[in-house]
Amino acid sequence: MRYLLLFCVCVLAVFDSRVYGKVILKSWQMTTFHGLPNNTVRCLHQDYKGHIWLGTQNGLGMYDGNRVTTFVPVSADRRVVLSRKIRQIEETSSRHLWILAAGGQAMCFDLCGRRFIAVTPRGDLFLPADHLSKDSRGCIWLWHSRCKGAWCVSDTCNGGGKLPLRYYPFPAPVSLVADAGRGDRVWVGTRKGLYVVSDVGCLVANASGEWTSSSVTDGHGLCLSTRSGRIVCRIRRSFGTRGPSSGRWSCDGSFVVAGQGGCTDRFHYLLL
Repeated sequence: MRYLLLFCVCVLAVFDSRVYGKVILKSWQMTTFHGLPNNTVRCLHQDYKGHIWLGTQNGLGMYDGNRVTTFVPVSADRRVVLSRKIRQIEETSSRHLWILAAGGQAMCFDLCGRRFIAVTPRGDLFLPADHLSKDSRGCIWLWHSRCKGAWCVSDTCNGGGKLPLRYYPFPAPVSLVADAGRGDRVWVGTRKGLYVVSDVGCLVANASGEWTSSSVTDGHGLCLSTRSGRIVCRIRRSFGTRGPSSGRWSCDGSFVVAGQGGCTDRFHYLLL
């Protein structure tokens, strides 16, 4: 009986290896011959239905597994020229694709209606922006590196079907938008200070420095850097508790940003 079991195990092992050994991966190149708008693809995105969206140099392509459908932004105003060079694609849960195109244009594509829709109350099809970021709440942030202020679009539509667009008039061009993945606060770095945006409003976190980049270390830690080379790390705590420990890092000062619910965000300047 023991030898019979051993023989069965060996047979199954050989059969199993032969089955997996015959798996062959095939690939093929998609070109304009197959319906692609352009052979140069700059970005890819898979939507909630599994369709593949391709941002090319000549419009937006959608591959459903069988064929490619092309969508090109066209304005009714002949004086407005919409860019076809797609650079970035982000999807929201409200079934919208936010598209960043060359020339500083941010557009919105409705997945349900399969068309480009207006992004402003007056019917404009694009916002002047060369950066696009999606925070943990699903909100889309748009800004231009040469212009002051930034736009925030909530991931919902009002009763009239218009996008809930809000403009934040920061006194300097925006350089970064970051959060720590919890959705309670969004940190906006500009060339003349750091700001924090929440449901309450927009507050000044630090009025000095030109903030250039960010990095989320884990679910709670957030590190920001300035153009002068200074790095600050955020430590979250509650009022009335002991001061935060800097761990193995040496600190050179800090600043505190008060928040809701008796919480505060303390940023420490790190000495590397």
